[in-house]
Amino acid sequence: MSVIRLIVGGATGKTGAEVVRYLAAQGDLQVIGAVGRLQAGRDLGAVLSVPSLAGVAISGSVSQVAAEADIYLDFTLAEAAVSLAMEALARDLRLLIGTSGLDARSVSLLASEASRRNLAMAVIPNFSIGAALQRRMALELGRRYGRVEVVEGHHRTKRDAPSGTAKDLMSALEALGVEAAVHSLRLEGLVARQEAWAGGPGEVISVIHEVTSRQAYGAGVAMAARQLMGASGFFSSLAELCPALGPGD
Repeated sequence: MSVIRLIVGGATGKTGAEVVRYLAAQGDLQVIGAVGRLQAGRDLGAVLSVPSLAGVAISGSVSQVAAEADIYLDFTLAEAAVSLAMEALARDLRLLIGTSGLDARSVSLLASEASRRNLAMAVIPNFSIGAALQRRMALELGRRYGRVEVVEGHHRTKRDAPSGTAKDLMSALEALGVEAAVHSLRLEGLVARQEAWAGGPGEVISVIHEVTSRQAYGAGVAMAARQLMGASGFFSSLAELCPALGPGD
């Protein structure tokens, strides 16, 4: 079995830590390096209380990670992600970015450099498999009813609104010629929730997806990492990168 080696940016953050714990339990995925500004110099296994990660040092940047890897996975902040990703590309690493709030110019810059180096790259707003399936169903609602209203809600500390997940769905709906609108909530107590609503004469239908724990993202990251190894080009959603989920559009 071939092992995929990853360096994870933001490995000790709220989402990054849950994802790393999931990856550590997978036989074919190995976290061999970590980037975390606040915990730089410490041992990742000790910080996350994961014995199998003992000896993995947390560094302040990708360029400081000595280990050779296949993929750079980013769960940092938008203001840090671009420079870290450029460092990763300079080391010929494939990019798998889950960080929210990257602007179109930054994504274009990274995609251009990845293409120049012939490296696969994915910027995925939501790694939850359930969210990918909801996207597929929401597109079907759009085809049937012609209009979809999206209501997305996240925790109060989320910096961007609408979310990247909602923006991706809106773009896909508009590409189909479907009327669409999005409404954003930022409330204490929410982790991540998205509703897709449609209606016709005498009926209303909604498809709801809710993340109650960041553990939900681990399986999607693992799926994406495996798929990215044999891929080429740029991908903007989990459904686009992983055909098994069905793009729906």
